[in-house]
Amino acid sequence: MNKNKLMLWLSSLTVGIVLIVMVLHQQFNFLHAYSMAHHGVELSMPLFILKWTFFALPLLLLFMSFILYKLNKQHSALPIVFTLTLTFASIAIIAMGNGLVEYHFSVFMVIAMVSFLGSVRMVLLSTGIFAVHHLLGYFLFPQLICGSHEYHFSLLMIHAVFLLFTSGANIVLIMQRNDEVKAEESERDRLLAEERQSIVATFDKTMESLQNTAEELVASSSQSHTAIEHTRTSITDLTTTIALQVEDLELSEKEMRALSEKLSTVTELAIESKTKAREVSENAMSGKELMINTQQQFEKSASSVNRLAMTIESYQKQVQQVDVLAQQINGIANQTKLLSLNASIEASRAGEHGRGFAVVAKEVSNLAEASDATATTIQTQIGQIVGDANKMLEEMKDVLNELQQSNTYMNDSEETFASITSDTIDTTKLLEQSTEHTIQVDTSSKSTLKNLDRITALLKENQQTASAIMAHAEEQVMNVKRTAQLAHVLKELAKDMAFSSDEIRNA
Repeated sequence: MNKNKLMLWLSSLTVGIVLIVMVLHQQFNFLHAYSMAHHGVELSMPLFILKWTFFALPLLLLFMSFILYKLNKQHSALPIVFTLTLTFASIAIIAMGNGLVEYHFSVFMVIAMVSFLGSVRMVLLSTGIFAVHHLLGYFLFPQLICGSHEYHFSLLMIHAVFLLFTSGANIVLIMQRNDEVKAEESERDRLLAEERQSIVATFDKTMESLQNTAEELVASSSQSHTAIEHTRTSITDLTTTIALQVEDLELSEKEMRALSEKLSTVTELAIESKTKAREVSENAMSGKELMINTQQQFEKSASSVNRLAMTIESYQKQVQQVDVLAQQINGIANQTKLLSLNASIEASRAGEHGRGFAVVAKEVSNLAEASDATATTIQTQIGQIVGDANKMLEEMKDVLNELQQSNTYMNDSEETFASITSDTIDTTKLLEQSTEHTIQVDTSSKSTLKNLDRITALLKENQQTASAIMAHAEEQVMNVKRTAQLAHVLKELAKDMAFSSDEIRNA
C-alpha cells in the first residue's frame, strides 16, 4: 500500500473518531453529569457556532483529499491536505468532547500520523497549528479547549511542552531517517558505478559473442532455407497427388453410396414381396381348405334336402291316411243322422213314452252334424296341406338340383385353388431365393462402401498430415527468415552495444 493511500485511510479513521465523539456527547450526553459538575458552563451562541465550525472543517478537508487522490494518487498537495485534515480533526475531537483534557491525547496521535509523511515541514505545520489553537483558545474560547475558565495556564503550558517534545522527537527521527536515506543513496550510487564498469566489460564480451552468433545464424539460415524449400516442393507434389486421389475416391464413394441406397431399396422391396407372397400362399391354402369345407357343407346340405324330401313324402302319405279317416268319420256321421231321424220318427209314434228318447235322438243328430262339419273342415285342411306339401316337394327338388350344380362348381373351384396354391408356393420359393441373393449383394455393397470410407478417411488423414507438414515447413521457412532477421538485428545490436559501451566509458 502506498503512502498517500495509507494517509487517506488514517485521515478517514480520525474523522470517524470525530463523528463518534460528536454522537456520544451531543446525542447520548456522554459524561454530561461530570462536565456539569466540574465545569457547569453553557456555550454562548458565537462559541456554539465556532464549535460546529471546528466539526465541519475536517469533513471538508477529508472530502478535498478524496478528490485530489481521485485526480492524481501522487498529487503534490495531498501531504498538506492530509496534515490539515488530521490536525483539525484533533481540534474537532477536543471541541466536540466539551474540552475534556483526556481528548487532548488525540494531538499526540495526530503528530505520530503526520510524521509518517516523512516531512519536517508537515510536522512543524501541525505543531504550529496546535500551538496557536491552544494559546489563542485559552484566552478567546477556553470552554472549547479546557472545558471551563478555571483551567490553569501552567497546566496548558505542560501540554505545550510535551507537544514540543513529541514534535521534536518526531522531527529528529525524520531527519535521522532522511540522513540514512541519503547514505543509502550514496552507497547505491557507488554500487551502481561499480556495476556499470562490470556491465561495460560484459557488454564487450557479449558484443563479440553476438557478432559471432549472428554470422553463424546467417550461414545456418541460408542452408536451412534451401533444404526447407526442397522439402516444401516435395510436400506440395505429394499433397496434389493425394488431393486427386481423394477426389476420385469421393466420386467412387458417391456412386457406390447411390448404388447401395438402390440395393437397400430393392432389398426392402424383395423382403416386402416375400412377406406378401407368404401371405398370399397362406391365404390360398386357407381358401383351398375353405373350398373343401364348403363342398363338404354342400354335400351335407344335399343329404339334408333329400332326407327332408323323403320326410315330406312320408308326411303326404300320413295326411292321405288322415283324409281316409275323415271320409270314414263323414260316413259315420251320415249314418248317425239316419239313425237319429229314424229314432225321432219312432219317438213321435211312441207319444209320451218316447219324448225322452226324442231328446236323445235330437242330441245325437246334433252330434252327427258337428262330426260331419268337423270332418269336412279336416278334409279341407288336408287338401291345403297336401297342396303345400306338393309345392315344397317341387321346391326341394329344385334346391337339390342347384346344390348338385354348386357341388360341380365347387369341384372346379377346388382344382383351380389347388393350381393357384401350387403356383403361389413356387413363386414364394423363388422370391425367397431372390431376397437372399439381394441381401447378400446389399451386404457386400455396404462392406465395400465401408472399405471406401476407411480408404477415403485414411487419404484425408494423409492429406491433413501433408498439410500440417506443409504448414510446419512454411513455419520453418518463416522461422528461418526470422532467424536471418534476428541475425541482422543482432549485428545492429552489437553495433549499438559498442556505441553504448563507449558512452558508458565516457560517462
